[in-house]
Amino acid sequence: MTSIRCSQSCNWVAREDNIVDFPNMVELAEAHGIQGLVILETKPDATMALQAPVSRENLLHLAAFLKAHRRKPGVIPLIVEPCISPLRAEMGKAFL
Repeated sequence: MTSIRCSQSCNWVAREDNIVDFPNMVELAEAHGIQGLVILETKPDATMALQAPVSRENLLHLAAFLKAHRRKPGVIPLIVEPCISPLRAEMGKAFL
């Protein structure tokens, strides 16, 4: 019998109404053996309306959490989707 190795990651959509709960999502993922979380930006719906876009304040809050998380040893990777330019720009400030 052949052994198959498979990593599991989850997508999480950053929205104004769920962003403050993100640390709990990270804990839940770690507790269940998820190997990474991919942070996605909320996309327009079928009518092109953007539902619950993230405020600047909460974007900065999420960026601060991600920066602190990266410094901890042995934690799951948190990957920011490339199209979330404002969050990626804020994250980059730590490395300038």
